[in-house]
Amino acid sequence: MKNTLVYILATAFLTLSACSAESEATEDGTPSDVKLTTFKDSLSYAFGVEYANSIYANQNMKQSLDKELAIKGFESNISDVYPESCENVLKQLMGPYGQDFNTAYVKEGSECVGKIIGYGFYNEMKGLNKLEEFNISMLKKGFSDFLLNKKIAINETQKKGLLEGFTSKVNNQIKAKNAEVKVENDKLSVAMMADAKKIKGAQIFDNGIVIQEIKAGTGAFPGATDDVQIEYILKNAKGETIQNSYEMKKMNPKQEPIAMNLGQVIPGWTFGLQKMKKGGKYKLFIPADMAYGDQAPTEIGPGAALLFEIELLNFGKAGSLAPPMPKAPVNTGGGF
Repeated sequence: MKNTLVYILATAFLTLSACSAESEATEDGTPSDVKLTTFKDSLSYAFGVEYANSIYANQNMKQSLDKELAIKGFESNISDVYPESCENVLKQLMGPYGQDFNTAYVKEGSECVGKIIGYGFYNEMKGLNKLEEFNISMLKKGFSDFLLNKKIAINETQKKGLLEGFTSKVNNQIKAKNAEVKVENDKLSVAMMADAKKIKGAQIFDNGIVIQEIKAGTGAFPGATDDVQIEYILKNAKGETIQNSYEMKKMNPKQEPIAMNLGQVIPGWTFGLQKMKKGGKYKLFIPADMAYGDQAPTEIGPGAALLFEIELLNFGKAGSLAPPMPKAPVNTGGGF
């Protein structure tokens, strides 16, 4: 699982909503030399402008970003290649939740911001099956024109119209697809939870959660507001692996075990981890209403019951293992 800051940068720079941010592009900058001759070109350019504009939501970035390096990073990584090395760089630059700013890391951090945004765009559009609707060269041009303070080739009204039109079309397609996925997830989830309740020795709780002990732990149980340190595997009701922290650690040996606070995760984790002991391994079966319900991330889908295989490595009081959350918690779209 990627750290919270990287997740935010990769997925939230452009939220597909009906209201795009007001562009901060200057009206009297050097005119862009771009020529937008097709709808595809215009849409791509508008998206590039919007992704670049979103960087300025962070005032420190607006003031200190090395724009040339951010452009270089973006243009070099509009792909599905996740820039692993950027995780630590961005944490050093901005802190775990993007609230700090260490100017010693501006150079490499600026390039990493560009790389993460490029990665985020590519994977978001790939997931929506929309990559073919974009001219990547025009996307890059819009991104660079904005950051280089050039006079944008489309006005604010045109930009909003393009983004809103695309958003409306995508949202309608997502709604239709989610309806189909939910029907399938409902059936699979009912079957998985029913099978879980038949496991010999499993603990069955009134809220629908089922816990199977694989390896006994020792000592006390975590509290509802404690930090925990874990490794985990997430599977859906089909038995497909969605996330695997052990595999992620193989790709990045320096990655620390996952640390989080039980007061800031999905209800199934808050409840389930309190039934586990340090050093133990467990299977945690969570019904949909104790997981994400109909607001699940795309890779999970609405109405899905989930199976987590969890190894509880350590726990302690809030702030002892996991960094404190911001006073106004950032919505990262996930529960952990």
